[in-house]
Amino acid sequence: MTDHAAPGHRRFDYQDTSDLQADLVRLSLAWPQEEDLSCLGSPLAIGRGSSPNRLAVQPMEGCDGTLDGCPSDLTLRRYHRFASGGSGLLWVEATAVVPEGRANPRQLWLHEANVSAFAGLVSQIDAVAPARPYKVLQLTHSGRYSRPVDQAFPQVAVSNPWLDRP
Repeated sequence: MTDHAAPGHRRFDYQDTSDLQADLVRLSLAWPQEEDLSCLGSPLAIGRGSSPNRLAVQPMEGCDGTLDGCPSDLTLRRYHRFASGGSGLLWVEATAVVPEGRANPRQLWLHEANVSAFAGLVSQIDAVAPARPYKVLQLTHSGRYSRPVDQAFPQVAVSNPWLDRP
């Protein structure tokens, strides 16, 4: 696998804390570490649900949905990989609530006609995850940064002289 890190840097692919500790010593960095990470494997109550462990995948927008807002094959592949990693919380990327609120034409967009596509994403996550993760769907409207087609389509609720500069 090609390492795309900057010269002098290696990929973040530590197998255990001793690998990290060796790099910290090599770089003369002081970074306290907890040796016992077993607490990360314990369940965590979240609202009315629970996470099977305390590891999380944060939202990472792929901008690779279909034009009608469905998860594409690339989107499904990304979440398949995230889910199979075993995190207890899987936070799905920004998903628009209206077409004009999309940040780009390939942003996910949840609407009545594609609910089954999102249900399929949830089913895939549950099928490949070692333990059923707690799932969050980040609903969004891009407001002043909306660009649902090839040009900006800002929608501003409140003017802001710093944010509204050309």
